[in-house]
Amino acid sequence: MEPSIWRDPFTWGILVCLGILAVLGIVAGFAQAQEHEHGVDGLPDWYDPTCCNQRDCRPVPDSDIEFSTLPGGGIVARYKPTGNIFTQDRFKLSQDERYHVCIWNGTSLCFYDRSGV
Repeated sequence: MEPSIWRDPFTWGILVCLGILAVLGIVAGFAQAQEHEHGVDGLPDWYDPTCCNQRDCRPVPDSDIEFSTLPGGGIVARYKPTGNIFTQDRFKLSQDERYHVCIWNGTSLCFYDRSGV
């Protein structure tokens, strides 16, 4: 009767090492996916480069945004803490179901709307 490879301690050592490497690979892949979604300093990396190029944008609480309808039918969003107004031509679609404002030196650059208005 030939010896079984499953009884060999060397085989078990190799299998354990392969299992550990597989788990580490899965964890590393998840960490990279999280980094891609949130970018530098925990901020998203999907901001439009023509708007702020990964600067001057940040997520804000829903309660900080107030929408108004203009007499001509357009929509504006006001960021309450600073009073910045974003006209509809500055709206972009948020990719994470949160509102985001992009303000540089007091100027309203872009507003990421979670509803895709």
